[in-house]
Amino acid sequence: MYEENNIVKGFAIGNRRNENYDCELYALYVEPEYQNQGIGTKLLEYMKTHYRSSGYKNMIIWTIKGLQNNSFYKAKGGKIQGEKEYDYGNKKYPGIGFVYKL
Repeated sequence: MYEENNIVKGFAIGNRRNENYDCELYALYVEPEYQNQGIGTKLLEYMKTHYRSSGYKNMIIWTIKGLQNNSFYKAKGGKIQGEKEYDYGNKKYPGIGFVYKL
């Protein structure tokens, strides 16, 4: 969680995995009014450091292809290494995975 002056401005959650990647970042969220202030970068770096210190070697973040966050993950060094389909409310969306070497 990222907090300043008792105000939560963002959070990141994840877990280790038992599939092709050591760990996964499930969510990285920054309140809209606090975006573009480096908070997302701090949260992402915190999670990478946390997993690296636990001995993990790679982390994946799944998201929907074409969203604004795609450029953020790519700019922060994520490499697209997977695709899958999401089904939300009877609609299908293409998903992509950004992988980070830890």
